[in-house]
Amino acid sequence: MDYFVPNFGMDRDIIATEQNERVATALTGHAWSFKTPESWEKWRNRAKDVDYNFDPELDEDMRTSLNSA
Repeated sequence: MDYFVPNFGMDRDIIATEQNERVATALTGHAWSFKTPESWEKWRNRAKDVDYNFDPELDEDMRTSLNSA
């Protein structure tokens, strides 16, 4: 439980990805904007705004069919 865990630093793939992201941001002139009010409004899941009824009452025809089954 109290054994030594070596730290080899950040993974080379992660370092390369961060560098590529900086280059892409400079080329496009567009930076990521996470968790800002503008991005929240643009990308939010609007289906979560609706209060769905997941247990609706069945129609009379369906109740009759289920009783006959």
